[in-house]
Amino acid sequence: MDSYWQELCSRYPQWQGASAAFEGAVRILADCAAAGGRILLCGNGGSAADAEHIAGELMKSFLLQRPVPRDFCERARALFPQQAGELARLQGGIAAIPLVSGAALPTAFANDVDGQLGFAQQVYALARPGDVVWGISTSGNSHNVNQALRVARLLSCRTLGLTGRDGGEMASLLDVELRAPASSTPQIQELHLPMYHALCACLEAIIFGDQTSLQEYANPRELPRPVELLVFDFDGVFTDNRVLTDQNGVESVFCHRGDGLGIDMLRKMGQRMLILSTECNPVVAARAAKLRIPVAQGCRDKAAFLRDYLREEGITPAHTLFMGNDINDLSAMSVAGFAVAPADAHPAVLAVAHWVTKARGGQGAVRELCERLVREQSPDC
Repeated sequence: MDSYWQELCSRYPQWQGASAAFEGAVRILADCAAAGGRILLCGNGGSAADAEHIAGELMKSFLLQRPVPRDFCERARALFPQQAGELARLQGGIAAIPLVSGAALPTAFANDVDGQLGFAQQVYALARPGDVVWGISTSGNSHNVNQALRVARLLSCRTLGLTGRDGGEMASLLDVELRAPASSTPQIQELHLPMYHALCACLEAIIFGDQTSLQEYANPRELPRPVELLVFDFDGVFTDNRVLTDQNGVESVFCHRGDGLGIDMLRKMGQRMLILSTECNPVVAARAAKLRIPVAQGCRDKAAFLRDYLREEGITPAHTLFMGNDINDLSAMSVAGFAVAPADAHPAVLAVAHWVTKARGGQGAVRELCERLVREQSPDC
């Protein structure tokens, strides 16, 4: 929390007097999110836009990766195998609802009942004890926002507010007030934005920071036995995803010599292997020839190619292992019985992988996989 606060104050020293309020805001938001509660946001005009902005930062990845949990991906793989890879690209979210969105409900309620109670009606219908209702008003005197905060109090919700000037009527309705030290509406709004960005970043780190660690995905699930076919993507697996292009368009890539030794170990065991690459590139063919691994290039639909290949070769999908690193590998990973990813793979790939290497692509990830296969698949094991 302190690092986010210090960074905010280094750029906007006007906020230096709000340290306790910042900490209080983080705590009630984190308590709500950790308990699976909702954050309901409301404001008018520019503050309405801020409410939607805040919800956008909370409902999807902001500064950190937020891969969905492994059990979600495994259920998707079981129930919707064709769409599992795509569904794995979802991101963890903090439930935040901008009450300012939509037209049908607020206009109907304004016409039928009272326009000043539009936000309050939504809080009454949606909020549960422990949720946070977050009001935004540069004056603190927006009646429809304050009515929503009153309903929040009646429902045992926590209340948070971004205000300005003297805090207005809203100040007395808040558990935590973040009052921008300015008097004009534009200046207040200019200070609100970095404050709520800092709050969103800090909350994201609290709720999702540990999920960006690969430890959640590195639990070594048992390999199929035997592995009838080991399939590799090329770029980002055998390479570090960098490419050098000279003035003639000739490309070079960076590979790891240790990977070649690992491949030799598997070849001595009689392990069948294949490189599956989207591009038709001479450098892929050259490296595959050096490693003495068959290569299939130009595979725009890796899943379709792999299904056909397994069927033609009489190989069981459940005993196939695929190592990939990016979203164009997801469909093929869903075909294979066991999916492996380098440590620096795309978050969607990390989410569906059964095992993640400690090494990055092109920096020993293939060697790490080879050594595990030798250790666990050799006849002496």
